[in-house]
Amino acid sequence: MIAPDKLWIGWSLIGTAALGGIGLGLHHFGRKFFVVPVTACGLWWNYWYYTNALRSIEPIKPTSIVSDTPAPAAKPVAVLQPAKPRLISTNRAMILACDKPKPEKPQSRKERQADLDRYLDLMRKIIGLDVKGSLGGDDEIRLQIFEQTSPLIVVKSQSYLLKRVGDQLYVRITKEFVEGDFVSIVASLSVNPDDPAAKETATKIEQLTHSDPGKCKFL
Repeated sequence: MIAPDKLWIGWSLIGTAALGGIGLGLHHFGRKFFVVPVTACGLWWNYWYYTNALRSIEPIKPTSIVSDTPAPAAKPVAVLQPAKPRLISTNRAMILACDKPKPEKPQSRKERQADLDRYLDLMRKIIGLDVKGSLGGDDEIRLQIFEQTSPLIVVKSQSYLLKRVGDQLYVRITKEFVEGDFVSIVASLSVNPDDPAAKETATKIEQLTHSDPGKCKFL
């Protein structure tokens, strides 16, 4: 406490006390007391030896198993594009849905019949098709177009059915093909909306239903 930086003073006091204890033990126990300091020296020596021996041993570092085969390069993750839904429309039976809200003042049956007659007259006189048509219920129209006989024509007739559900007009086009295995296979194939013939059909339906361009889609 007086001189904390003088460590030799403290160790001198400890050594003096130890020597005094040894002398006191010899005075009381005689030669038998030598067993105590000898045992203490032996224990101290063991402590000093094994402490230094353990310090000299380097700790074992964990090692990982390294393979000679290089790790495969990371493959780029492909971004999956959503698959296009399969259409139920085929070349034999096409179904289109046109966005066309119902007018606030629907046409009367007489007005609808007049529009249909004008359309049939146009198809007969300008395009030269044999066509028939009739009116049904709410915005329901039935058309049947007969193709002219020709070796190059495989479609004998086409039937159109227009029907309204809410703000949409649904159109079903059913085609009657000539007999033939190859024609039957082609007729059963799904419609490709990007095909020029399919685009032309959608345009005709937009004109027939008085829908805006791009509002009629294949189902």
